[in-house]
Amino acid sequence: MTSHEALAILRASRDAEHDAPIWDDDGRSITQLAHVAGVKVTYVRVDLTQRELRTVEATERDVF
Repeated sequence: MTSHEALAILRASRDAEHDAPIWDDDGRSITQLAHVAGVKVTYVRVDLTQRELRTVEATERDVF
């Protein structure tokens, strides 16, 4: 995947009017896309079972 493709996926998620992609992998996909695209992404992680909300910043340095 190229950096342009990764950035396009991130932007499509950000710009979706409704039904944006939901990733159920604790932010790994978003972090990997941010790394490939070379950008910083801030996203919200919500765990409804634990009633927990967490804001996370993923950058190119945060690859698992």
